[in-house]
Amino acid sequence: MKHAPTRDAMNEWGCEMDIKTTIQPDGYWVAIDADDYDVDCDERGYFSNSPAGYGKTEQEAIDELLAEIWQRNASDEEMRE
Repeated sequence: MKHAPTRDAMNEWGCEMDIKTTIQPDGYWVAIDADDYDVDCDERGYFSNSPAGYGKTEQEAIDELLAEIWQRNASDEEMRE
């Protein structure tokens, strides 16, 4: 798999994101793209199918989010071919 581009590179390509990070009670960071993040709920509680990144540091969480977005977009392109 190719490496995901940096946030700056994605912004230069017109893929602007509003990345939000939070630290969880367990000490791990979570990163989401607030522009595209969607949450739903059912009888079991809240859930989301939107990409999210997790990591021991804030940067690790952001890097994982970018990699997941990159991978999903690559998969979508392969399905269209």
